[in-house]
Amino acid sequence: MISLDDARNALDRLVHENLGTAERLIAGQVLLDYLDHVGAENTSLDIAHRHESGESARYFAYASQKDDELRTLRGVVDQCKGELAELTDAAMRACALLEGRPMTADVAEAVQAVRVAMKGKQARHFASVLTDSVRKFDALTIIRRMLRKLRVSEDVHRAADEWAKKRLRL
Repeated sequence: MISLDDARNALDRLVHENLGTAERLIAGQVLLDYLDHVGAENTSLDIAHRHESGESARYFAYASQKDDELRTLRGVVDQCKGELAELTDAAMRACALLEGRPMTADVAEAVQAVRVAMKGKQARHFASVLTDSVRKFDALTIIRRMLRKLRVSEDVHRAADEWAKKRLRL
């Protein structure tokens, strides 16, 4: 491999000294070898840059897809909260209507169970489960973004992603 100093010296000799044909050919060959070496390095850097740009675009598309999925999930959670509130309200109205009518013991027990559930015990449980799922998905999305920004290798990214899924129980 020819160094930059060797190439500069050969160029100086070509420009400033009176060299014979053989010496000019040798100095010219040194310069050509150096240019070939620099060209190969540039080609390698260009290939690496294109690969890195492609990977970055792929990760950005993946992150955008996950952001879209997260927005969709948030919309679903909001819809579920609304539907849960409507369900609770409808169940409470049904219980009120049933209480004014004669009932058997098992029906009265079922109505009482519905009233207890609708006062918030199960409704809060369902809402907390949905909220917890969204928090876990948010955490996983944040971890994936951090890995992308750190530009870790694919193996490290995959291992960290699997670890996070196991820890978050997704």
